[in-house]
Amino acid sequence: MKKATIKKLEKIGVLIHRGGFYFDAIGYGLRMRPVCAMWHESEEPTKEEIDTLAEFVRKRLDEFSPQDRHEFLVRGVNTTTVKKENGKWTFRHLTWDIGPTWHPEFGSLEEIKEKL
Repeated sequence: MKKATIKKLEKIGVLIHRGGFYFDAIGYGLRMRPVCAMWHESEEPTKEEIDTLAEFVRKRLDEFSPQDRHEFLVRGVNTTTVKKENGKWTFRHLTWDIGPTWHPEFGSLEEIKEKL
């Protein structure tokens, strides 16, 4: 992904996920994770898809009390990582360690947002 796209994603609270359980030093220190991340090998999202991700992040953040949040990081959240590959979207949760690595049933980011 382009650096400009990564900056846009970070600005709306979508961090880049390269594996592991923590995403940055602040999150590690506070034991917090983002509600949403994008896989580092994902295709470039469109502007509309970035807007959809922003809606998803806002919706998920509203599910947690303010004392459990720090900016876009949340204590105890099971981060949803999304990936765009061959023009189709899929997702996984941070704690998945059995079964398929990525959810096989989705094609659009809007479908994922509505499901989750």
